[in-house]
Amino acid sequence: MALLGYVISLKAGKDYETLVLERICRPLGMDSTCVTLTPELRSQLAVGHAMPGRPVVNEDFSCFGGAGGLYSTANDLLKFVSAEMGLTPSSLTPLMQKARAVHHLESGLNVRLAWFANSSNFSHRGDTYGYQADLQFDLQKRRGVVMLSNCARTGIIHALQGPLMNDHSLRPSGIVPVDPKLLDGYVGQYRTSDGAIIAARHEGKRFILRELGHTGERSRNFSFEVYPKSESVFSNKMWDAQATFVRGGQGITLTVSVPQGTLVATQISTTVPETPPPFRIDPKIYDDYVGRYRRTFLFGLFHLGPSFNIRRETDELGDHLVGYITGKHIDTYIPSLSGNLYGGEIFPESETVFFTPFRSDLRIRFDRNKNGKANHVVIDLGGSTIRAARVSDQPAK
Repeated sequence: MALLGYVISLKAGKDYETLVLERICRPLGMDSTCVTLTPELRSQLAVGHAMPGRPVVNEDFSCFGGAGGLYSTANDLLKFVSAEMGLTPSSLTPLMQKARAVHHLESGLNVRLAWFANSSNFSHRGDTYGYQADLQFDLQKRRGVVMLSNCARTGIIHALQGPLMNDHSLRPSGIVPVDPKLLDGYVGQYRTSDGAIIAARHEGKRFILRELGHTGERSRNFSFEVYPKSESVFSNKMWDAQATFVRGGQGITLTVSVPQGTLVATQISTTVPETPPPFRIDPKIYDDYVGRYRRTFLFGLFHLGPSFNIRRETDELGDHLVGYITGKHIDTYIPSLSGNLYGGEIFPESETVFFTPFRSDLRIRFDRNKNGKANHVVIDLGGSTIRAARVSDQPAK
C-alpha cells in the first residue's frame, strides 16, 4: 500500500495527501482527515499506547501515506462508510463499487482492492505504534462500525466487533433511576466459591463491574458498565450480562450471568483495589528467554511439531519480547490456536509468566534448569498445556 500510494502520486503529479483530500475527503465532507496535522487537529491527537499504561512516542508515517500516514476521526470515517453503503449519495459511488468488486488473478486468487469481504460484509483494519483502527460495514444490514483505539495491544477492539455489528448497545431499554447512596452500598469486592474476586465500583453516574480473578493474579478482564433495571438488577446489553444484588443475613450476594455461565459471589469488602500498573522487568532477562522451543517426545529424545520462537526487539519505544510459531501443520499440533494468531508481542505478568491481550486464555511460562538457564517454556492455551524444550538459542527466521 505504501508503494502503491507513492506510484499513484507520481502518476498524478501530486503528493498523496493532496490526492486524498481532493478526490475523497472534500466530496464526502471529511474535514478532519489529513496526513499533515494542523495545529488545531494536533491539539486533539490522542496519546498512543503500546499497551494500557504504556504511552509511546507518536511516529511520523507521512512517508508511507498509503499505509499508515492518514490521520482521521470516527465521524469522518463514518461519512466514508455511509457513502460506501449508499446511505449518502456521492459521485464516488461507481469507484467504490469497482473497488469492492472481485478481481480474478492469473494465480487463481480472487481479491478485492484493499477490502476483506465475506458475503456482504466488508472490512479493513490497520495499526501503527500505539494505535488501532477498524472499519466494517454490511451492505445487506446497511450497518457500519468504525472503531479507533489509542492502544496498539488491546483485545477490546476484536471483542466489540461482533456485538456492534449485531446492533448491540451498552445501554438496555427500561433503565430506571437509582439513588446513588444505594449504589454506594453495593461497592466492594465479592468472592465466588472457588476464590475468584469480582469488584464493583461507583464512578459518578456509572456503576462498573470487573472480574479480578484469584488473589495474586493480574486481571486481564475488561471492566464493563451495568445499567439499573431496578434497584437490585443491572444489565449490559453489549455483553448480554446481568448482575443481581440480594441483601440477606450474611451480607450482599452478587449473581453475574453472562453467555459463558453464571457466577455467584458474596461481598467480602467494601473497598475496591487500585488497578496495578504494568509489570516491568529488567530487559536483560529477556535475553535469557530468546530462542527456539519444540515439543519433546520419548523422554526428550525426539522433537516434533511446530517451533515456538522467542525473540527480543529493541527500538525507540523500548524493549519487546515477541513470540511466534513456525513450522508445518500448526493447526494439527495446536488445534486450540484459532484465529490464525501465530505471533505477537508478549507482556510480563511476572519475571517468568507472560501474556498477550489478544488471547485471554493464553499464558506463557519460562522454566529454568538447576543452573538458572531457561530451558523450557510452558504454554497454557485454551485449557490445554503445551510443554516445549529449548532446542536453540536462535529463533527461527
